[in-house]
Amino acid sequence: MFCQMSGSVPGSVNDPGFGPVLQTGQSKREMPVSFIKDASYTFATKLTLLIIGIFSSIISVRILGAEGKGLFTLGIISASVIFNLANLGVGTGAGYYLGRKKVELEDLAGNWLSLSVMIGAVVTVLSLAVMPLIAGSILPAVPLKLIITGLLSIPFMILTFNFQMLSKANSDFLSYNIAELIQRLSFVVFFPLFILLISCDRVFLAVVIYIVSTMISAFFLLLRWSRVVRLRFRLDRGLAGSVVRFGIKGHLSNFLGFLNLRLDILLINYFIGPAAVGFYSISVMIAERMWYLPDALGIALYPKVAHYDDDRSNRATAAVCRQTMILILLSIVVVLVAGKTVIRLFYTDSFLAALIPLFLLLPGVLSAGITRVVSSDLLARGHPGVNMAAGGAALAVNIISNIILIPRIGISGAAVSTSISYFVQVVVTLISFKKITRVAAASLLIPRYEDLRLFAGALNRIISSFRRGSSTREDEGDTGGGK
Repeated sequence: MFCQMSGSVPGSVNDPGFGPVLQTGQSKREMPVSFIKDASYTFATKLTLLIIGIFSSIISVRILGAEGKGLFTLGIISASVIFNLANLGVGTGAGYYLGRKKVELEDLAGNWLSLSVMIGAVVTVLSLAVMPLIAGSILPAVPLKLIITGLLSIPFMILTFNFQMLSKANSDFLSYNIAELIQRLSFVVFFPLFILLISCDRVFLAVVIYIVSTMISAFFLLLRWSRVVRLRFRLDRGLAGSVVRFGIKGHLSNFLGFLNLRLDILLINYFIGPAAVGFYSISVMIAERMWYLPDALGIALYPKVAHYDDDRSNRATAAVCRQTMILILLSIVVVLVAGKTVIRLFYTDSFLAALIPLFLLLPGVLSAGITRVVSSDLLARGHPGVNMAAGGAALAVNIISNIILIPRIGISGAAVSTSISYFVQVVVTLISFKKITRVAAASLLIPRYEDLRLFAGALNRIISSFRRGSSTREDEGDTGGGK
């Protein structure tokens, strides 16, 4: 947040990196399918999230209007900033400790639970105490009750994120994906329902429903993990300290990335106001959906790199990046051709102000898509500091360019600043990746003929898999009918 190769025999020294380590009795031909299946299921979830997200944004815009949509976005952004700052990277190191440090899954889950609850409780209490003192300075024109209410989502955000990361590290993509679906779908169902049932401030109600949807997702993951391991509170001080020390670097890089993603919204509100945030949030929403496929591939890649040797990891990541380039470029063409129609159709002509910023965000979408894949590889190898350095450089560029451009050209200036900052981030990330792995940038960025062949082969496998599943269900239905 959504890729390999040719000619080598899966499971051999030349295996490009699909699938888990070969187990006794496992067919070598099955190896590529594991990665493709993980990525395709995750992409199917992301595609569903895309549809739900568009539907959610349409509902929000139609019910709240541009200014109301902006206030809703700003009402929950303080909680998101605090969550991203205060989580201490607990979930970030899941793949590294499970794959390369060989920590027992039950020990990790218990420590994740304890740390999540403690951090969530402390951070929420402190935030509720401090925010009334500073809200007027950092979020002008946003009612305090929206900000304070939004802070109540913090403990559930922390639980959801940490156990999603643990699910991803354990290759439990079903839990990871369902948690995302539950959160988005809950908002889509409950928000319009409660609008009909309750007469109150609609923006405030949207924030409350957002909290409820986050809580449902957190409880789902806890229930799911209670069936995987004996989930109970544990606190191994040695392990917890090591996790935090490792995770803080990767966490800081995530936080810097989050600021890079959301700082423009805060600055737009500061310089222009909530209505401009409402327009810009539509541009950002559409642009971010183009990362779904790179995210799916990066999610599937993460546990593989954590378990693979460096040579296999290098080949896997290089192919993922090349294919990510192809897919995002295709997505950019679609947005350039259909973007105006999509905005007019779903959000009405009054939101066409979001179109130019959307187009200006597209170069940044491409840069960030590559960064997301490579940074996932670096984190799994145990190099979170690289991501932190790249995120810091991007953030510095973003702050300066936003301050210069937003007062001059409005939300288009925010879009330009974002694209420039993502370009800086991908350059720093690729240079560092080359130093660590000796893999040239050309291997990551220039598509090859075998990548296109892989797309065709992967598509055939996915179609065949769904057909086999459909045929099996039909056979079972016939057998049941015969009984």
